[in-house]
Formats: sequence, structure tokens, C-alpha cells
Amino acid sequence: MNGIVEYLSPFLPYGSTVFCLVLAGFGGIGKSRIVPYPPFLAGMLFLAAESFATGRIVAAPDATDVELWLRIRFVVTAVLAGMWLSFSLTYARSNYQDYLRRWGWGIALSFIVPLALAVFYNRNLIDEFLYFGTPLDMVFRLTPYGYAFQVCLLAITILILLNLEKTLRS
Repeated sequence: MNGIVEYLSPFLPYGSTVFCLVLAGFGGIGKSRIVPYPPFLAGMLFLAAESFATGRIVAAPDATDVELWLRIRFVVTAVLAGMWLSFSLTYARSNYQDYLRRWGWGIALSFIVPLALAVFYNRNLIDEFLYFGTPLDMVFRLTPYGYAFQVCLLAITILILLNLEKTLRS
């Protein structure tokens, strides 16, 4: 079983990257689009970038490359959270401009706070990084800044899910 995981692990993130790019392309086809295309396109492109960074982490030859791509992935993930919050406020709503106006500060904070943590504290998000030869055998401990980053992403994810649930319920 472990051999299968090691064999497939480099291909799964890159396959996810291609799939995200294909979905981003198909999201804008047709006259009547179900999804608002700009937030969906941006979300899918950043999701593809995050998957690509994950693939680079898995395929990295040494600990230095793993750590570099992990830090790049933190920055991409920080932007991704705000993108999907914007999408969740516009999805399947005829009056999405009102929602965007009301949530203006929330959307701005969902971009600014995680991105500020990921950029300004990038070197301080990970306290201890242990690499045991393969990216599947790595362990890292987060600093308080790293925990704040993860809690911020969790809070934004909860808001995204609440918005989508409200939309789908109505």
C-alpha cells in the first residue's frame, strides 16, 4: 500500500492542477452561466496554483526545496481564502452586488489578514521543520503566527460554508 501512495503522490497534485484549469475554462462557456465567472475563475486559478505548489513539495529533491514551496503555498492559500469568500457571496444570487457591498470590509479582511500573515511572517510561520528523506516523511511545527494563520483560514472557510449553505437552502 505504501508503494502505491509513493507512486501516485507526485501525479495527484499535478492532475488536480490540470483539472482546476479545465474547470476554470469551462466555467465561462455558454450564454447563461450558473456561476459568476470572475470570482470562480480566480478561485480555480489560485486552487490550481496551490495544487501545483503541493506537487512541487511532493517532488522536491531536498528539504530546502520543500520548505521553499511550502512557504509559497502559504501565500497562495492566503489569497485563495478571500477568492472563495467572494465567490460564495456571488454564487446563484441575483442581487450579488448588494452582498458584495455589505460584505466589503469582510472580503477585504479575508484578503488582507491571511496575506499579511503569510507574507510578513513567512519565515516565522514554521517553528521546526523535520525532513526524513521524502516529502511524505516530513513534520513541521507551527509558531503562534502559524496557528493564527491557520485559525484565520478556518474562520474564513466557515464563512464560505455558511454563505454557500444559505444560498443552497434558499
